[in-house]
Amino acid sequence: MADSTLSPSRIRLSLRSVDGLLDVEGSPLAEPRLHPEFAHAVWSEALQSQSGTNFHLELNVPAEDLHRAAEVREAVRFHFQHRQHEFEEELQALFKDGRRSLLIGVLIVALLLTLAEGILLVWERRMAHALSESLIIFAWVVLWHPGELLLYAHFPVRRHLKLAKELAAAEISLTVAE
Repeated sequence: MADSTLSPSRIRLSLRSVDGLLDVEGSPLAEPRLHPEFAHAVWSEALQSQSGTNFHLELNVPAEDLHRAAEVREAVRFHFQHRQHEFEEELQALFKDGRRSLLIGVLIVALLLTLAEGILLVWERRMAHALSESLIIFAWVVLWHPGELLLYAHFPVRRHLKLAKELAAAEISLTVAE
């Protein structure tokens, strides 16, 4: 649970205009869109943040854009909620792929172990033992990728999901650029 007594991580950026931040010309979609450079800058700064419980985006804009704070808040919220949804889908796909890979891997392991035992039953030579041991080693290597997917690959995706949630809820203030 986040500690509300922590001060927010401040991300300060200077902008030429709110229109540039909103990517007014670059997106044909009706929803408010952030310019990719702005979104990348916010994401990069947030990744470097140590606290990560809440964020305050402090944006320096020209004086004529000060009244557009609500528009900026909506675009930032929409963008990072969309990123959050993408990470949720990625996490689901990761676990689905992991389960499928594990099932296939277990079947291959069973097949290879059976083959290794069969070789030892048919031949008594040293070469048969070497081949049998090689098949056993290969069988366990087959499980490496499913194990990695299910045990470790989700950690960075979960971190990005959490960060996207935090940025979607970020406090945003517009100040006059000096």
